[in-house]
Amino acid sequence: SSSISFECGAHAMPHPRKTTTGEDSHFLLSPPGAGTVALGVADGVGGAADSAWYSAALMANCESIYDANETTSPHVALEQAWATARAQHSLDGRSTACVLFLDGNASPPVLRAANLGDSGFWLLRRRENGRLSILFKSRPQTLSFNCPLQLGWLLGEELSTPADCECVKMALFPDDTIVLATDGLFDALHPLEVIELVEGGLRQRHSAGRLAQTLVETAIELSKDPIRSSPVVQAMAREGFVARAREAQDDVTVVVARVMAAG
Repeated sequence: SSSISFECGAHAMPHPRKTTTGEDSHFLLSPPGAGTVALGVADGVGGAADSAWYSAALMANCESIYDANETTSPHVALEQAWATARAQHSLDGRSTACVLFLDGNASPPVLRAANLGDSGFWLLRRRENGRLSILFKSRPQTLSFNCPLQLGWLLGEELSTPADCECVKMALFPDDTIVLATDGLFDALHPLEVIELVEGGLRQRHSAGRLAQTLVETAIELSKDPIRSSPVVQAMAREGFVARAREAQDDVTVVVARVMAAG
């Protein structure tokens, strides 16, 4: 049996000025007693008519794949989900995607990930001095500034495919925290702010769902500040753009998984 268990939760909010639910999507599959978790986020790329449909289809397809076979690798899951979405609909939809599989039955327990574009995940772990720190950050994949690698179609041409995914595998330990999110989180909050929010929540024994909610609500709230120097505003300035906070607002989706010692 597994030496660890997982406690997971998710939260999502659309762009503050959107009247729709936005283009972000996610899934979280945590079968009771299975010792495994599959989770993913997708961010439909703006400007495409069917991006909200496309990101939702990718995540729903991933969930179905994991429902049928809970040990699928994220890369295979994303490949199958993409192939199914392609067959379902050839309209103008584009999306980034990041899919994780947490296997508590492996020895040692392991995280596998497949990431395409600028959604991503961070693995937080305590150092020996007790400080929470970022052990690993997935690398955003972009073609140019604010243009992530993306699955889907543009003007009848296929863009990236799951073959372009960055795949990683790493060991997990009790007390690890995984933050999986669309770029709305990483654009709005600096790394130290994410660590402080997670640390504060852990100290107050908040659930993973509550941690996700705190991260999302804080990111949305701070993105409304017209003079805040957020990571995305700083990045825009570095590229020579006039950086306006309003233009940097986005949908924000976060899935948090906590690794717990079994028993």
